[in-house]
Amino acid sequence: MKPIDSWGARQPGDVGFIRRRDPFSLLVSEFLEELHEDYTGSFIPTHSFIIDYGELVIEAALTFNSNSVASIHPDVEYENIDPADIQLWRIQRTQSQIDVALRNFVVKYAGAGYGIADLLGFALEAFARHFGNPKARNPILLSYVCSQGTLLFLREDAGEKWPLRVDLNDCDPLELLNNFVANRT
Repeated sequence: MKPIDSWGARQPGDVGFIRRRDPFSLLVSEFLEELHEDYTGSFIPTHSFIIDYGELVIEAALTFNSNSVASIHPDVEYENIDPADIQLWRIQRTQSQIDVALRNFVVKYAGAGYGIADLLGFALEAFARHFGNPKARNPILLSYVCSQGTLLFLREDAGEKWPLRVDLNDCDPLELLNNFVANRT
């Protein structure tokens, strides 16, 4: 697995992390800082997504038009993001594994609604840690948020085994990014 240098170098099956700066994302960032108080990096992602074919992305989304763990959208909203606010990673897979993983992920999870309750679980975990419980975990796993959906994609026809070892309940965007960094080649 390796980081990708630019948006133009992206390929289907790549995983993206962005740091959004809207008020909700800033709140998510604060929760992530609480959950990962030992993190020393400056990039705290608030969202993850998967590159699909045809200038599309697959992402967990809850909007007026979409409520899905595997929602497919045009990638235009990511094209002009400040390079300091986006990271792309490529996991080791064959082209066949990429095709199978993309297809299987969308088939399995397109009908699954966004995990708004799971997002609340991360907030509860952050509060519990803030108030002195360093072993607190996300107590809710009813559906999936962006990073959990991305992890499920990485587990599909996996070319690498580390995604199978990541705890799905506690897989927030920063936890997932930390696993990418720890397993880079």
